[in-house]
Amino acid sequence: MEPEILRLKEQLLERENEISALKDKLAQLQTLNQSNNLSIGLQDKVTALAPLKAKASLSNEEIMRYSRQLLLPELGVQGLGCPLAQYLAAAGIGRLGLLDYDEVELNNLHRQVLHREDTRGQPKALSAAQAIKRLNSAVECVPYHLKLSHENALQLVQQYPPCKNKKVLYKRRLALHVSLTPFLHTYDIVADCSDNVPTRYLVNDACVLSGKPLVSASALRMEGQLTVYNYQGGPCYRCLYPVPPPPETVTNCSDGGVLGVVPGIMGCLQALEVLKIASGQQCIFYSQAFMLFHPTSLRLVTQASPIYFCTNKCLLFKTAGMTASFLRPAAADGGRPGGSVPLDPAAAAAGGVRCVRESPTVTALQDYEQFCGSAATDKCRRLCLLSKEERVSVKEYKEIVDEGTPHLLLDVRPLVEVDICHLPFSLPIPLASLEDRKTEHIQLLKERIAETKQKLNSESCVPVYVICKMGNDSQKAVQVLQRMSGSEVEPVSAKDISGGLMAWAQKIDPSFPQY
Repeated sequence: MEPEILRLKEQLLERENEISALKDKLAQLQTLNQSNNLSIGLQDKVTALAPLKAKASLSNEEIMRYSRQLLLPELGVQGLGCPLAQYLAAAGIGRLGLLDYDEVELNNLHRQVLHREDTRGQPKALSAAQAIKRLNSAVECVPYHLKLSHENALQLVQQYPPCKNKKVLYKRRLALHVSLTPFLHTYDIVADCSDNVPTRYLVNDACVLSGKPLVSASALRMEGQLTVYNYQGGPCYRCLYPVPPPPETVTNCSDGGVLGVVPGIMGCLQALEVLKIASGQQCIFYSQAFMLFHPTSLRLVTQASPIYFCTNKCLLFKTAGMTASFLRPAAADGGRPGGSVPLDPAAAAAGGVRCVRESPTVTALQDYEQFCGSAATDKCRRLCLLSKEERVSVKEYKEIVDEGTPHLLLDVRPLVEVDICHLPFSLPIPLASLEDRKTEHIQLLKERIAETKQKLNSESCVPVYVICKMGNDSQKAVQVLQRMSGSEVEPVSAKDISGGLMAWAQKIDPSFPQY
């Protein structure tokens, strides 16, 4: 009797495990059914369709989803790595390393097309790898949810020496990244799709020191750039940009927006150059090829030259025209101060440019955030230009509003952002208008300051609180107002609202749109 009881218990446990597995499978299929909207009816004949209903306004969710393109003044009403990974996988590349330290957000979906609504909150590398495996299960896809740094990049890239046989390259492995940071691990070619300056210098130096070609692309607003660095003796990123730009002059997609199709185009072009290098074909946009893309009118102008495939051309892609422009080195004497490799004087004199390795000025990786003075992230940067006394929190400002204290609230965002959302009692004057002293806006500011002063019934300075999206431009505007106070306008006491409208939405009014 005892053996029979044990046998039945074992069978019962097996059935319970089977039922549990079936429940899990059912839940997965139900989720997939909901995400794919399988209830859509398949049409077998042409029928009349009801006209689309016009939407009076966007919901808060729609504002967040399309925020990167709503920031574009050309549109008003974007991911490089996604199309790059997609087409390389479709082409049958043996291994794709996907590195991204971020997670999928709603505002990624209009341009990072490997991700879906139901993958929000997942690591981007994992979400992209799953999509790649659905496209081509034969491709080995390796997702990395970690941050590339000067402490690990060179060790990773040098684990495997570069392959000198061009025909073998295609059969070996490639490195690319999903949307932010490229990863250099047991691969032959590196593709940089990053959106920040420190990462570009880090990846460039790692590729130069390890002898790996680097295919680099970027996209912002309605423009894109494509360059191939460190390939067949060509120059590297430092050769063109030996000194990083001031942090306050750098704009990324979070700040400036991007039309989703632009990174799609640039990612496809980037995939093309990777495949050409991998298969040993001539690469047009390396060394002398630099591409600028602007999509409002498409045309490609190439320079007739006997050195068709050589050195220093960068494709600059704009919506207003596509051109191939020749870049100049940082110095005209055959050397490049600050560059990781100097020019070969003989090649420079002959009209071509190629890098040599006899006297490199960069021999080890460094702290690139310190070198560039900015963080290695594509998130909105946080400036600290004012003292604590010159700033107020959103909670402190809410108390001022509730108490009814007379004051002027100045919104210094671009007007296209004001159209997305704004506080009803704010005065919209863009920061650029203040800096340029635009007559109509300065006159409007004077009038509102005078009106506020009358409400104060005193000779004290008019309190002006300045707000923007994140609290960066508002600090700059306060500095402008401080210079104008008492000379160009009535005396004012200007303070910025720390954290801006996004802090207002998070801490004061959850119904206020975030973008």
